[in-house]
Amino acid sequence: MAGLFIWCFPWQAILAQGRHFREVDAQSRAFLAQVAARTGGQPIFGENAHLFKRAYAGEVVDCGDVADVMSGSGYFGEELRRTYQHYLSEVVAHPPKFVLSAWLDVPNFAATSSARFTQLLRERYRLVLRGPPTLIANRKGGLSLYERIDD
Repeated sequence: MAGLFIWCFPWQAILAQGRHFREVDAQSRAFLAQVAARTGGQPIFGENAHLFKRAYAGEVVDCGDVADVMSGSGYFGEELRRTYQHYLSEVVAHPPKFVLSAWLDVPNFAATSSARFTQLLRERYRLVLRGPPTLIANRKGGLSLYERIDD
């Protein structure tokens, strides 16, 4: 019975997936090194990419698209709506120099940020670094670094 299990187990698929994860890991580490070199230690803002950070910097939003919908629904009350609206107003009034944003499809600006934040990226930022495609489902999604276009 054990021999049949060993014979039928999908070893090739598991080995291929392991190779893919090692490649993505190496590409991701190289991307983060490029981000660090480009930003020179300056703060990096992200509405949906906090796992890369080394310290908390007072952020109030993670998963901007979800926070946007939840604040608009009223489900979590007026305080969440006010907090979220204040956050958006501050980001628009004082846009950060660098933004790290998760994306699903860069050319079409399909991201996982709120609509207003995505609009700010379109209008005031340029793409400077694009990370490797790390979303396994479509082999597209990943992270990109944007730099504010100084007025």
